Amino acid sequence: MRSCLCVVIFILAGGRASSAQAPRPCGGIAPDSAWLANGPVYRDCEVETPAKRRGDPPRLALDPARLGSDSACKRVTLVFVVDTRGTVELASVRATVSDHPDLEAAVRATLPALKYTPALRAKHPVRQVVEYSRSVLTPQVGTFAVKIIDHPTDRIRPDPPRPALKGC
Repeated sequence: MRSCLCVVIFILAGGRASSAQAPRPCGGIAPDSAWLANGPVYRDCEVETPAKRRGDPPRLALDPARLGSDSACKRVTLVFVVDTRGTVELASVRATVSDHPDLEAAVRATLPALKYTPALRAKHPVRQVVEYSRSVLTPQVGTFAVKIIDHPTDRIRPDPPRPALKGC
């Protein structure tokens, strides 16, 4: 009788475990001790509603010529804490990827303009670690089509210009 009772309990427990939701995998990095000094900080998998950026990303104040002329994609990825009001805690900003110091500085300068819907845990706003990335395609500067001038009205015309700062 006792073994029968154990089997019933085991089956019921297994049934409950299979009907429970699987936990979401965590994205981003775990909060560090400096971020925790101002209170609890959560990752996206530890909240019911993750923080979400509102609106378009702010325009970068950046001279594309300072990024070089290699026609390459430059990236910056920052992690920071979004507070309970949906603003970036500027003291928490850390760069995880940075292909160019001028691009990183331009992206950091836009952070005060970012607005988020705050993360919710148990229906209350909480602080959450967020990852934010920006990328730009550097313009190819100084390329011209080579053409033989055999008629006085012909001119050497440059190739059509490339868009200056377009995401890649």
